Amino acid sequence: CVVRQTLHLGSHDLFIGEVVAVHMDERAQKGGHTLDPVCFVGGQYWKLGDLIGSMGFSRK
Repeated sequence: CVVRQTLHLGSHDLFIGEVVAVHMDERAQKGGHTLDPVCFVGGQYWKLGDLIGSMGFSRK
């Protein structure tokens, strides 16, 4: 990842970044499997634009 912008918000800084490369274990690439990236933003978990959970809750 590359930091593209830093916003100074008083009590903390917000870093805006860009993903420039992705690495994964070769074992996960076998058998035609795909992986969906997940990110944590604002106390919520997101998968390619879809909300999949909130902070404090588990998902199996």
